[in-house]
Amino acid sequence: MSETPQPDMREQLNEMMINVRNEAIVQAANLFMLGQKAMHLGLGAVALTKDEAVELLTRMIERGEIAEGDIQKNVNELVERIRARGEATDAELQEFAQKATVVLKENVHTILANVPGGQTIEDAVRQAMGGKSDATNQSS
Repeated sequence: MSETPQPDMREQLNEMMINVRNEAIVQAANLFMLGQKAMHLGLGAVALTKDEAVELLTRMIERGEIAEGDIQKNVNELVERIRARGEATDAELQEFAQKATVVLKENVHTILANVPGGQTIEDAVRQAMGGKSDATNQSS
């Protein structure tokens, strides 16, 4: 019978220590690589976020400039419409005032032409009120 010599306790213990050490090195290396990947992932996310943020801000600025131009255009159009309406209203008021002046002059000429017997307006008013005048009313 052949008996294989069994390693002594010391050799077994050394072998187990070497295995534990090797496993610890492998696990530490795996942990280091995982940490490195996590760091790369974080840096990539930050870079991507920065790029997207810059792109978003650029688009917002462009849209803001476009909106500012549109707003300025709308304000200018509104001011122009208000100015045109004001000018039209002024013209209409002047035309109305001229027509009213013409009509008033015609009415005054008609009234003066129809005063009987060449009387003055005051005499005609006095006669219409029954012969009383303001001076008579004040002295009473």
